[in-house]
Amino acid sequence: MKPKFFSPGNRLISLVGGALPAVLPAEVQRRAEEATARVAVGFTAELGNEIERIYLLADAAGSDMPARLEEIYARAHELRGLCGSLGHDVIGRVAEALCTYVEDAREMDRTPRANIVWLHAAALKRAHDDTDAAKAISSYLIGSLCKLRRKELDQACPPVCTCEGPPSGPAADGPDGTGQ
Repeated sequence: MKPKFFSPGNRLISLVGGALPAVLPAEVQRRAEEATARVAVGFTAELGNEIERIYLLADAAGSDMPARLEEIYARAHELRGLCGSLGHDVIGRVAEALCTYVEDAREMDRTPRANIVWLHAAALKRAHDDTDAAKAISSYLIGSLCKLRRKELDQACPPVCTCEGPPSGPAADGPDGTGQ
């Protein structure tokens, strides 16, 4: 697995004090790739345990979701950041979808629904457990979860979303017909 290196944005560049080279020197690149490969081995070994923790937290949450949500979100947020960089794109996309849902619900002063959080956690588990089917199911999972989030919040889709746009009709109007 070859690690992916991302160029920092202008804000990060200004925080670290100036311009960064356009291309890393070969020795720095090699050492960074070796270090990333070492981290990736440990991360991949622990990934299943971390997903299981998220799933168990979501599965047991029920009406206690507000108390457990911060830990679920923090764990998903970590996966969102690490998985894409370390070659677990499908899991990273599902974690991104979960984080987006929680962030958008909070922005709208709503409590994320336990069943929607659980569906995301179950999708993480499925994507990890069935690696042969992971790529085949990723678009379906992401699209389905996105449509569900859109019904709940009318806008909560991550940037990688493939759904067709905001829902329309009675489901989009909300239970009281006001759109809320």
